[in-house]
Amino acid sequence: MPGCKALPDPVGPAAMPAQSSQQVPVQQAPARQVLPERLTAASGCGNQSAVHKINKSGQAMGRKGLESRERLLGATRRLIESQPGARLTASAIAREAGLASQTFYLYFKDVDDVILVLCERASANAEGLAHMLEGNWRDEEILDKCQAFVTAFYQHWYENRSVLTYRNFRSDAGDPRFIDLRHNSAMPMVRLLAHKLSGRDPVHGEAPGDEPLARSVIFFAAMERLAGRPDHALASDEHRFPRERLIATQAGMLAQLISAAINGH
Repeated sequence: MPGCKALPDPVGPAAMPAQSSQQVPVQQAPARQVLPERLTAASGCGNQSAVHKINKSGQAMGRKGLESRERLLGATRRLIESQPGARLTASAIAREAGLASQTFYLYFKDVDDVILVLCERASANAEGLAHMLEGNWRDEEILDKCQAFVTAFYQHWYENRSVLTYRNFRSDAGDPRFIDLRHNSAMPMVRLLAHKLSGRDPVHGEAPGDEPLARSVIFFAAMERLAGRPDHALASDEHRFPRERLIATQAGMLAQLISAAINGH
């Protein structure tokens, strides 16, 4: 879709906030996720015998190699969470993982390479969110469906905020690799939301129309921006906006828009 490769950010480029200290109670999204093939063995999912895992030296990785790779991924995630906005280095990641610096380059080309893997995993975990928007919704269940979707979306951001914020930060800066990751994660949800806002479900790949798609992009961008902000950024001297209130308000707004579209108002 022209103009929507990088989703608009109504508040400005993504900052690098620290992780929230309070978890939002959620209704879980459907446990249906598909990891990219090159991540399957490393995550312990799928048939590892069918996935050929090799390191950057072209050597097949056994259990110890996969464990070392996972330690580097975990160390990178911890550093992003504890030092938001800081410049990461391969040596710092290896040191955090308790490995020699040269070990890093057995598994990753550079720091961006390891961060891209983390971003791919976080994006893959969002697949269940899109499935929540599928199917026909009866009038009496629209609000509950919207509440479940928005709640699960906020929980996804709570669990992956540091990585997703970094992805969006690099996407806003114009890096095509991170733009593609963000686009591929978001657009299934954006398109399904657009069909809901058009008042009809997709049929054989039918496009939802420009106006519903524009509304969907705007709503999604606002939801993503609010879900990605830490709790302290949602308060001022006069007002506090608990996440539960934001979730309920956004779910109510989405339900009103969908109901109006379905009923032709």
